[in-house]
Amino acid sequence: MRKVTMTFALTALCVAAVASESNAAGKLTDSEIAKIVITANTAEIDAAKTADQKSTNPEVKSFAEDMIKVHEESNKEAGELAKKSHMAPKESGISRDLKSDAKQKMTALEKSNGQDFDRAYVKGQVDMHKRLLGSIDNDLLLNAKSKDLKSMLEKTRPVVAEHLAHAEHLLTSLSSDTTTK
Repeated sequence: MRKVTMTFALTALCVAAVASESNAAGKLTDSEIAKIVITANTAEIDAAKTADQKSTNPEVKSFAEDMIKVHEESNKEAGELAKKSHMAPKESGISRDLKSDAKQKMTALEKSNGQDFDRAYVKGQVDMHKRLLGSIDNDLLLNAKSKDLKSMLEKTRPVVAEHLAHAEHLLTSLSSDTTTK
């Protein structure tokens, strides 16, 4: 359960990173945030399913399988939270932008194959986690008002760093595979 909660928090932070980079973010309602979280999770699941199907690299497939499991659990938790709070997830400019961006990235992923696909998929994961760490360090932690939120961010940061390290290691491994062949 802790892993699912942390995953939900990570997804929420990823969404917050996107929101903090958007000039049109404004104030979001809980319903809009729920939809953004669900949209972000769905995009991660779709990319990971594509990686699980297209990759022949056991490490990439394992990473993708973990992403599918964790984000499906997170989406389930987000849905349960929305239901418990009696909120219907509501579209916003950010959720629409996330969906559009995910569709474009998925189109590019689907066009690549082999090692090029593996590198593109894993590089996308590295980029997202770097952006997220920057957002935590330079925006979210500095602006969090709630003690509980600040505590969650402080507990989540090392998990994000661990995911980034895993993705970076995998990307390095993929890059060295092409230089040795």
